Amino acid sequence: SHSKSTEDHNSHHYSPSKHPSSMGKQHGSLTRAGKVKGATPKVQKQEKKKQSSGRARKRQLFNKRYASLKKGEDSLRIKPNSQAKQVERKEWKEAQILRIQRAKAEKGAAAKSA
Repeated sequence: SHSKSTEDHNSHHYSPSKHPSSMGKQHGSLTRAGKVKGATPKVQKQEKKKQSSGRARKRQLFNKRYASLKKGEDSLRIKPNSQAKQVERKEWKEAQILRIQRAKAEKGAAAKSA
């Protein structure tokens, strides 16, 4: 019933013999490779406490995921990205910023009095 030939029907499949330019294209020019990484300022790695492993890690995860929820009015699992959790995180962050500012102010006051 179709009047199109199979040649027309398959014309959207390029064969390498017809279109040699369609083989192995890379995205963008290679002259711009690494421009973002090169422009990013180097930040030294910070000293961190070593990650616990084994039983201690499992205990930590349990406490983080379940035990900490027991103190809430609903002891069912609160998902880590739930609205309540996000609000809690935001409030903690703001409090942390205030603590840091207070510590800096105290340090400055101590330095002036000395």
